[in-house]
Amino acid sequence: MSDHVLTPEQLHEQTLQGVYMAHMQSQQSRAHRFSNESPLSASSLGSSATSPQMLDTPSSTPGRIPPVHAGRGSRANPRNQGLYPTISGQMRQRTTVPQIPATTANLTAAKQEPKKPMTTVLSLLPKTTYKEANGAEGTEDTLAYLKVQQEVLKYLDTKPADTLTAQQACHWTEAISPNKHPRAQDALRLCYYMRSQTFDTYADIKNGSISLYVVNQDTTVRGSHTDMVYWRQSITDNEIIHRDTPAPTAGRRSFGVLEHVMTDLISRDHRFADLPDPHVPAHMASDARLVDSGLQEMLDEEDDEDDEIEDEDEDEYEDEEDDGEEHEGAEPAQNSLDRQLIRAQVNLHRLLASEPYDADAVDAALMQMEELNQQSHTE
Repeated sequence: MSDHVLTPEQLHEQTLQGVYMAHMQSQQSRAHRFSNESPLSASSLGSSATSPQMLDTPSSTPGRIPPVHAGRGSRANPRNQGLYPTISGQMRQRTTVPQIPATTANLTAAKQEPKKPMTTVLSLLPKTTYKEANGAEGTEDTLAYLKVQQEVLKYLDTKPADTLTAQQACHWTEAISPNKHPRAQDALRLCYYMRSQTFDTYADIKNGSISLYVVNQDTTVRGSHTDMVYWRQSITDNEIIHRDTPAPTAGRRSFGVLEHVMTDLISRDHRFADLPDPHVPAHMASDARLVDSGLQEMLDEEDDEDDEIEDEDEDEYEDEEDDGEEHEGAEPAQNSLDRQLIRAQVNLHRLLASEPYDADAVDAALMQMEELNQQSHTE
């Protein structure tokens, strides 16, 4: 068998084929090794969701983690870090709650907003069906009435409705008329306007007169014996029978201030614990007018007597300067007599307004007042 001699061309072609085959074998070997070692192999990416994966942990001992961590980057496996950065970024954006920064405008608006006071949660009276538009028939929206409405609303901006006093309600009623003598229907209209604005005010129309009340917040019993009357007026002639006005701060030393003190004591709180209840109104409008006129006559007589006493004091002071010191020392006794006289007048007012009429008790009260007047004159 003779040796086959290859030509240089054949030798070159055979060499190229050998190099090509060696290259192909090397590529196949690399592909096979990559498929076995890569974390992106079919065994790791295409596995069932119920079978856990064995992953290397940073610790010395391998451990199992739930399959939910196998498909995305986890701190438990450093090889999986950064595989799905887009998905991780989207999830972080979804869980982030944006915060509204506090601006200067918001803080200024919060500071400028007025603080609303606590209003009456539960009224002691049933809700009224009165509406100002429907109740204005026969009345006029004068400037004075509108100003009072504005004052009523301003009051509710700073105080609860259940803090209304009889004196404040009387002040508003007087203010709806320039001469402080409104008509009875105007006073009644204002009463129910305040009622519609959550104030506990109501009216009692009886025997040709209206009596306007402010509810006593300490009891659920309604009536003239418990609630405070702040206005009483005749419907026929608009005569004001009673109004709750505060006593002035200044006055004459003796009986000149009795009228104002009497008004304050009869209408509202008492200064003495043993005083009778002055909230018992006269059941008849004529009786109430008679009581007021009788009291006025007595007070006028006391004022005249007081003028005579003051004139005598002035004459004595001109003759002897030491008389002034004696009068100053006698003032405590004089003040005590004034208080006793006030008690007697309140008692007389209660007896005159009560039913049935007790003539003996009235005579006894008059005798007591006469004795007190004589004592005041002698001192």
